[in-house]
Amino acid sequence: MSLPTINIFSKQMPKLGIGTWGIGGYMTKSPYSDYINEITQIKFQISKGLSLIDCWIAQGEGGSLELIRQAIEEFDRQKLTLMCKFDIHKYKNATELEVIFQQYLKQLNTDYLDVFEIHRPVFSAVSEKEVESFLKEKIKTRKIRAFAVSNATSNDLINIGKKMSVPIGAVEILYNIFDRESESNGTIAYCQKKKIPIIAYRPLNRGMSNIAHTIEDFGKIVSKYNATPNQVALNWLLKKEGVMALLKSSNRAHINENLDSMAFELSLEDCQVIDSLKLR
Repeated sequence: MSLPTINIFSKQMPKLGIGTWGIGGYMTKSPYSDYINEITQIKFQISKGLSLIDCWIAQGEGGSLELIRQAIEEFDRQKLTLMCKFDIHKYKNATELEVIFQQYLKQLNTDYLDVFEIHRPVFSAVSEKEVESFLKEKIKTRKIRAFAVSNATSNDLINIGKKMSVPIGAVEILYNIFDRESESNGTIAYCQKKKIPIIAYRPLNRGMSNIAHTIEDFGKIVSKYNATPNQVALNWLLKKEGVMALLKSSNRAHINENLDSMAFELSLEDCQVIDSLKLR
């Protein structure tokens, strides 16, 4: 089953990306994580054609990057896109941009980052101009290839566009059939108008199984396509213009379920039914 693709970061890639939230621990290292399985499942997803990998140095006290490094080392680096989060709202000064950048390079064993992603667009000790200057220098030397913003609204994107000349290559936001604030606040419409690709995190809201039983119209659609609730929810999302999804799973069966989510074609009518559901 071939997945639909999206043009993002000057590349054509599948509309599914590899999420890594929780591997090796969350904000601290976890002695209970199955590191071998985490690495194995990332490798499996890459082998199936997924190429965008979410990276966050704060996770697992940096341990998640070690697992990602081990997972990607046997693959062609040029075919992968490492999207690396920078917590600029926590930095004391612009010098920390370079420090964290170098840590990413070292821990991922790479000489460049595909995407510099502002984790939260809150500029305090580090200004927009300082980030812009850093980015321009790194992009010029090909040490960074693209720029993205996470957890941003349309107002945030407009503000960044006014103060920074580096084009925004994508915006990562919470978006699924439950969480649609990005629709109501105009962020989705703004991105689609400006042709800014959207990366949806938590696209399945940690699982959809219950609503197939509690929301009759959704349950009927699930039955109609002989699919799972997760597959219908993901199919609906990936049919949206300019939208891709980040999915994290360490379960092979769940990964295959996600990969098969586009094996059927939701009708326009069924998409509109899901659009109309009030799930919050």
